[in-house]
Parts: sequence; C-alpha cells; structure tokens
Amino acid sequence: MFASDENASISIWLNVKLAEQNYCIFEINLSVYNDGKKQFAFGFQSPMQVSIMRISQSFCLDATHSISSRSNEVLYTLVTRHPQTGKGFPVAYMVTNNQTAIPIKLWLDHLRIKSSFIPMNITIDCSIMEVNAIKEALPHATIHYCDFHVLRTWQHNLDSKIKLNASYTSEQLGNYKTALKNYLRHILIESNEDVFLRAIEDFKLMVQDQPQFLKYFKKWTENEELLRRWGRPYVSQQHQRYVTNNYVESWHNQLKTIYFGRARIRRLDRLIFILTNDVEFYFEQEVERIHFNNDKMGPIDNELARNSFVASKIQNDMLPSMILNPLGKTGNSMDDYNGEWQIRSFVTEDKWYTVNISNDLIQSCTCPNFLTRQIPCKHSHLLKRNCGAKFSFIEQREIAGVVLNRQDAVNANENEVEEEVEEELESGGTAEDRGVYVFDEIAAYSATMHHGFEDLQTLKTIPGLDQTKADLIKRALADTLRLMDEYRSENPSYFRNLNTQR
Repeated sequence: MFASDENASISIWLNVKLAEQNYCIFEINLSVYNDGKKQFAFGFQSPMQVSIMRISQSFCLDATHSISSRSNEVLYTLVTRHPQTGKGFPVAYMVTNNQTAIPIKLWLDHLRIKSSFIPMNITIDCSIMEVNAIKEALPHATIHYCDFHVLRTWQHNLDSKIKLNASYTSEQLGNYKTALKNYLRHILIESNEDVFLRAIEDFKLMVQDQPQFLKYFKKWTENEELLRRWGRPYVSQQHQRYVTNNYVESWHNQLKTIYFGRARIRRLDRLIFILTNDVEFYFEQEVERIHFNNDKMGPIDNELARNSFVASKIQNDMLPSMILNPLGKTGNSMDDYNGEWQIRSFVTEDKWYTVNISNDLIQSCTCPNFLTRQIPCKHSHLLKRNCGAKFSFIEQREIAGVVLNRQDAVNANENEVEEEVEEELESGGTAEDRGVYVFDEIAAYSATMHHGFEDLQTLKTIPGLDQTKADLIKRALADTLRLMDEYRSENPSYFRNLNTQR
C-alpha cells in the first residue's frame, strides 16, 4: 500500500491509484519559485467532491497545521454545505510546505479550470495571504472574514490597547473592557446597514479617549473594501450560514480527533490514504443513510418537520392577529402576495419578524433561527400555511438533487463504456449477496458511531441526564464487539493486523 520511499509513494498515490479512480489531481514543484528550495504542493478531488463543488456557491477555506511530523506542512481544505446532509462537506484538498500565497493561487486556478470552480462567496480567517490569492485567481468571488476570528482579533487588541489611569481599579478596568467587547459583538451581528454604521460611529465616540485602539478600529471601519469583508449587512442571503468558518473548523477538528487520534501522522502518503478512504467512505455512507432513510429523516428534514409542527399548532382564529401582508393588512390576495410579510413572534407578543416572498417563493425570515440555520423556520411555515407559497429553499434543494442525480448517471455511464455487462442477478439476490449487504449496513452504522465522538462528549456535560438509554447503548456496543470477536476467532485466516503507518 505504501512504498518505502515517501516521495515515490505519494507519486504512486496521485498518478496511479487516484488517477485510476478519476480523481482530479493537482501537483506542482514550487522550487522554481523559491531559489531551488525543496517545496511542493499537491491536491486532489474525488468525482463526488467535484459534483458537489459545481452546484455550490458558498465555501469556507482554511488551513490546518500539525498534519505530519514536519511542522511546515499544511493541509488546505475547501468546505461547503452538503445539500442533502446539511453538514460541512470537504470538496477539495491541497497539501503544501510553502506557506505563501503562491500555492493557494495556483491551486485555485487549477480548480477553476479543471473543476469549474466558480464560487460566489468564500469565508476565510483574517489572512491577507489568502485574500491576495483569492483576488488574483477568483476576482469575481466575494471574500468574507469569519466572524469568530474578527471578534477574537478585536478582543486581543482591545485587551492590549485599552488603558485607564491609576485611579481605576483592575476590576473597573475589566468591567470597562467587558462592556466594550459586548458592544463589538453587537456591531458584528447587526444586519441592518443604517443601524450597523450608526453603531460603529457610536463605538468610536465611546473610545475617543483611547487613541491606540481608536486608531486600530478605524483601520477596520474606514476602508470600504475591508468593511465589506466583515460587515454583516454586506453578506449575501445565500452566504449567511457561512459567516463563521465553523464548517471547516469543525472538519479540521474532526480530522485530527477521529482520524489522526490527536497525533500527527509521520508521512503524507498516509494522509492521502485517510482522506481518500476513511473520510471519503464516511461521507458516502452519510449520504447513503439519508437516501435509504434508515427509518428516520435526515437532519434537515427533521428540522423542517419540527418547524412545520410548531406552526401547525397555531389556532386558525389566531392567524389574523399574527400575520400582516405587505400592505400592512390581514389577508392573502394575489395583489399583495410578493413582498415583506410581518409574522408575530410565537413567544413574545410585541416582537415581529419579516418574512420575504419574492417570485412567489418564501425566501427568508429575520428571526434568529433562520439567520443562523438558513432553513425555513416556524414563521415561514406559518406563512406557507396561510397563503400557500412554496419555499425557495425546497426548490433549490430539489434542483441540486436533480443535478447530482444527473451527474451520478453520467459517471455511471462513463464507467460502463467498453465494459462487458454481466448477466443480471435475480431480484432477490443470493444469500451471499444479502450477507454482503448486511455487512455494508453494519459498516454504515459503525461509521455513524465513529463520528459521534463529539456528541458523546456533549452528552457528558448535560446535568441530570437520564442514564437509561446510555446503559442500553453501552450494552448494545459491548454485544457488538463480542460478536465481532467471535467472527474473528471463527475465521482467523481472513483477519490479520494491518501494517498501517502512523
């Protein structure tokens, strides 16, 4: 599986093993850019990753370090939201030991040319190097700074630059800094442009006697290009769920926690194996589980069903007092169908949210749930119940599903070209076939548990949690391991210790 020489092994993986599986390969020698220093960059995409990339508009880009025994080697990952699972999905990888903008720019060029990578929006950390690479390779893309990293940068500088004279206690200084940090959070999440700009000016007045931090903050707010990179009013509707780099940050944490076991691997050919086998298998199985349904809905459909149920509990005679059409009246005639509807909060009587209908489709809501999840909320479902409008979200997801199915069909047809078609098996299949399928299902459940590590850590922190279900899970898993051990002991010649490299 791995040649003794690491460089030779990497070359075999990229140019033989992955190429045979129709991976899109990126490989370049960077020595010509660095006075002959031994520097490299390589990347790869599976056909499934290319398919998802082509139907997506928004992405997160980030680098993770400590991927090998050599500290200068970095893994870059492009992540988007999978249209069916609703989770972060890696669509392209690049590994390099050159930490400049050059390999990023060349890689993005490659993706644009070879994989039709035409993003509308990309969220990154506050990295000028990544900004320069994206602007050069993808000038049409809008760059957004991750909210979390912006706030962390502000808070770090606030702590070092905000001073009070000796007449104030350390506690008073701490309270002053906390108040300023809270106001910065308020600025960062404000989506109304007028309120946003007014809050910035108010904050400048608040820190006018803090010249160091005021000068620093003005750099973020008085350059329009930079302001638009982090200001929430300038984030397009379809990119709202990407205002932080959570998709890619959680992916990198998962990679190190689960696949690396929090330890560095020694060689990059091992990294290629993990990404193209273990990781690829998991994401394929996750989509398969949703397709087969496994007796339950996927996470997105589950959330939609919950929101629909909550909306359905509102009594009919309550609707006139909870819904105002774009003309500010009760009613749902087609003359006032498109526009901004006002839906009263289900919890707070004097709170109203704006649900927008455009092109006869429900597009968005101003409630916190929609702004965070970008999935039709209970207010949207209530409006749908009232006027019968469809969701833009559902229409777009169905289109994405059709595109993916067509791509799968194209890939299947390509794989069948010049191949001899074997005689079809009977519809029931043999007992051996059914046995193989059972083990595939077991593998899918195993992958699910493998990736439930973070959920288990969260469950440990919930006070007063009923342990009954936990005991059932523990016994079921213990029985699973016992039965697997019996299989191994009954068939010793088929099992061996894998000579894997770490």
